[in-house]
Amino acid sequence: MVADFDQHFLAYATHDAQPRFVLDKDIQQKIARYRTTIGKEIYISFVNSDLFVAVTEPKDILEPSIYTSNISFELVHDFFNDIQLLLGIIQDFDGRKI
Repeated sequence: MVADFDQHFLAYATHDAQPRFVLDKDIQQKIARYRTTIGKEIYISFVNSDLFVAVTEPKDILEPSIYTSNISFELVHDFFNDIQLLLGIIQDFDGRKI
């Protein structure tokens, strides 16, 4: 495992799984870089052939304010960056046999 990856992530697998084929060193480095770049926790899970990715978000991005304007370039920009991050992770796994 890659040192940066080991510092921030715990990997669990069933006895019959072969994680070295899914989380090779290149993918581990990319995930560690993503985490460093955004400064948020990233959670990745594989269930059967499905990939689940989650990113922590301290802001209430899905709860609109009733009493103030919801127009905020910063909020939309942060949300856009998170979506780009998630798509990047998914694209890195695209085409791999999970």
